Amino acid sequence: SNLALSILDRMRHFGITPNIKAYTSVLVACGLQGNVDGAVQILHQLNSSGVKPNTFTFNALLGVCLAAKGPSSRNLL
Repeated sequence: SNLALSILDRMRHFGITPNIKAYTSVLVACGLQGNVDGAVQILHQLNSSGVKPNTFTFNALLGVCLAAKGPSSRNLL
């Protein structure tokens, strides 16, 4: 999911503003890898960008929590 995390940076580098679909896709990738720290990073970026999360975003966050299965998932709550 490091590749997924870098995609948002590359988008910005090329002048493309990530939308909710981009953020949610990266959150899904973090969930598949159990990368809670990456998901927290993306969640902070999402909140600071002004993009509003949707149902799919919250489902992706739940997926990260389920994949982590440990105390580190509490960082998302």
